[in-house]
Amino acid sequence: MRKQAVLLILTGLIAAISNAELVSFYEFEGNYENTGTGSAVGQPLGGAEIVIDAIRGSVLSVDGNGDYVRIDNDDIDHITSVITVAAWVKSAGTNWSDAGVVTRGYNWRVYISGSANGTFQCMDTEPKPTKVRGSVDINDGEWHHVAGTYDGLQYVLYIDGVQDGAAVAATGPIATNTSNKFVIGAFLKTSDPAAKKEYDGFIDDVRVYDHILSASEIKDIVFPKHASLPQPANGATAGTSLPELRWLRPQPRHANEQFPVLCDVYFGTDPNVASPNFSFDKIESRLDGDSTANFTPKPLVNYTTYYWKVDCYDPNNSGEILTEGPLWSFKTGNVPPVVWAGDDKVARLSESTVSVPLDDATVEDDGLPTGSTLTQLWTVVSKPAGATVVFDPDDNGNLDQSTAVNPTVTIDATGTYVLRLTADDEDLTQFDQVTIQAPSCESIKQAGFQLPGDIDGDCDVDFADVAALAADWAGCNDPQVPACNRPFM
Repeated sequence: MRKQAVLLILTGLIAAISNAELVSFYEFEGNYENTGTGSAVGQPLGGAEIVIDAIRGSVLSVDGNGDYVRIDNDDIDHITSVITVAAWVKSAGTNWSDAGVVTRGYNWRVYISGSANGTFQCMDTEPKPTKVRGSVDINDGEWHHVAGTYDGLQYVLYIDGVQDGAAVAATGPIATNTSNKFVIGAFLKTSDPAAKKEYDGFIDDVRVYDHILSASEIKDIVFPKHASLPQPANGATAGTSLPELRWLRPQPRHANEQFPVLCDVYFGTDPNVASPNFSFDKIESRLDGDSTANFTPKPLVNYTTYYWKVDCYDPNNSGEILTEGPLWSFKTGNVPPVVWAGDDKVARLSESTVSVPLDDATVEDDGLPTGSTLTQLWTVVSKPAGATVVFDPDDNGNLDQSTAVNPTVTIDATGTYVLRLTADDEDLTQFDQVTIQAPSCESIKQAGFQLPGDIDGDCDVDFADVAALAADWAGCNDPQVPACNRPFM
């Protein structure tokens, strides 16, 4: 009987291990899809958007002011007893108040505490409220990996693949309030649909597992044994003038290793990569870097699929371990125009109108499709109530639009203006936005700013200030006048 019971327990354990899944995996590779075993698609809200980071490629950007990704169709309802939550983060803010990175209300959450430390918490575990808070300051503008695990016995927090602080004992199930929403970049309570505790910065590679990752498994995520994060991304479309290939090298297996990982880079159009007889050209040999210095195949042939791989040599304490990289590919073809609407601007409305040149905007394109015409158009996204926006030159009589890349825009009211520059190559479009702030004099003074020499307090230094200064000086330089506070001595 005892043997049968043990067998049943082992069978259940094996089944649980074999069914362990990476349930939610949001890579933000140009979309908000779940590439784990689940199927939920994230919905970006506020100003949440996917941007390109020089180190990690495509990442989620949120600004701490109503930006987050909401996932309504939860794939994670079955996670009730054990969990691993992980993500890469790079902070852009300075003030933290339990800013949510990956959360499901109070069910469980990974967040950044007010002291800029990683924190992991699951509700309903005993004693309440139990959490594990790290000691590593991750508010330094660099990428950090944060991972939290709970196995029914303890919480463990990892920062950059290393356990941060001691494990915290806890027992019991995880809260399973299904009305709490799975959110990336903020925190939503059941009783309040508005986002709270928004995160300011960048988030990438969000993972939720229905089992516990070991310390070594988490370290493998942080320090993959092979090259990763290809740019162009695997399967992407790139232009024929692609300047370089980029990737992220693995870290040496031994932390005390003083020699860098070196890489060979292979590139070609034939996908036959049977080692060691590559049909690729080796374009880099033992490269100490994360991008190609000698990318000779450019310009590339249009509408062609290219294959490449990066093999890396780990120095491994004076020895070497060769780790072959995965096969990546991209195709050449039409890519969206590159649009830059320029830096945000501040314009002082000292008269009835003020003109602001948009002279730092740029539009670039690859010339595809062949024979197409590239067009661009400035439009008004938002403006203060009752305000008028006039572009010069305009769009053939439509004064609030312009087909010029660098027009001048004239505004006539204080407040915030958002303008959009859209480029179209007859196949793909791309846009960027610029914000113009036109503050009122009162708002400037309330913010504690005042121009030197602004005697009359109208936020302008002009002849009226000179006249006021002269009148004050003429009436206050007589030592016989007791009320004079600046007499000649």
